[in-house]
Amino acid sequence: MLKTKFFFPVLTAFVIIGLVLVGFGCNGSGNSGVYKSIDGGETWQHLSSKEEGTTLLPPFEVTALTSDRVFTSTIYVGSKNKGIFKTTDGGQNWQAINSGLPKDGKGLKVTAIALDQLSSETVYLACFHDKYGRIYRSEDSGGSWTETYAESTKNAKVLTLAADPINGGVLYVGTSEGGILKSTSYGESWNALKWFEKKEITCLTVDLNDPQVVYAGTDKDLGVIKSSDGGKTWKETGAKDEKQVTYATSKKNFRINTVVIDPQNSKRVYAGTDKGIYLSKNSGDDWELVNTLMPPKSGGVFAIAVSPMQSEVIFFSTEKIIYRSVNEGESWETSKLETPGHVSFLVIDSSNPQTIYIGIGELQAAKKGPLF
Repeated sequence: MLKTKFFFPVLTAFVIIGLVLVGFGCNGSGNSGVYKSIDGGETWQHLSSKEEGTTLLPPFEVTALTSDRVFTSTIYVGSKNKGIFKTTDGGQNWQAINSGLPKDGKGLKVTAIALDQLSSETVYLACFHDKYGRIYRSEDSGGSWTETYAESTKNAKVLTLAADPINGGVLYVGTSEGGILKSTSYGESWNALKWFEKKEITCLTVDLNDPQVVYAGTDKDLGVIKSSDGGKTWKETGAKDEKQVTYATSKKNFRINTVVIDPQNSKRVYAGTDKGIYLSKNSGDDWELVNTLMPPKSGGVFAIAVSPMQSEVIFFSTEKIIYRSVNEGESWETSKLETPGHVSFLVIDSSNPQTIYIGIGELQAAKKGPLF
């Protein structure tokens, strides 16, 4: 396995806080895949290999990455053309878990993975296959899969999944057709909560402290929208773009790539966009553009991470640059990644925050939106 050294020399002093996102170098065989750090980001191991007969991941573009909150050594990885993979020992050994998926996962474009928060044996998989977006459910931790939902419109995609963190069986879905759907029956039946015409629902996030609060990102003038009643009603949050024009009045497309809620303070919400990062300090009522040092047209922000122990420590990535702040975004340090890929996903082991997983996607997709 490839080990790569830390890019932030001053960051070692902060590894005890439980979250580090750093840059690393890659050799010719490592332009995508999953990397792992067990020392808070000081060194990284590449968990992919082209060699036959290994139990590592084959090299591929990562399109989804999530972990089991209870059994934290269990990681699920989705790919663009090779289906879904799983490890139960922190990445030492991987297995393809595509039984029941079309063509055993070949040709599938995985778009999202979510685990039920009360029964981690229940796993949901969103994918695009045969020109339709679909959702599959596994009740045996990926041992087998059953289709539970399919888009009715050709070329429509399921872009995002979000499980209720407290109530089992509750799942939110966002689609490329502007639909927000909800199931309270482990995907057996669905309710259409809201349709936003000619919009995409790019991301969904449920508040860990209050699961009635759900944020959704869109790809056009709506920006970030919010529900405070479990999806029954939605409102625009009024965030502003780089010219201080509200989403509601701006005629420019404005894509929200990710929404992250501070785990220590739910009032602080971050939105990663094609223009930079926006921050709300009052649960989405007001927003401000964070001064991130990003030059114009430098690429979208896809990964944002806030320390689960110290709200002032924030990381985000755009293309090959990693940004770190230790004062809630007042100032930043930067580090360049020596890799043709970019950081698209990040998972922190909740039981051992020194352990970090990073999913790498294609650099070419950084300015184009989602990785599928």
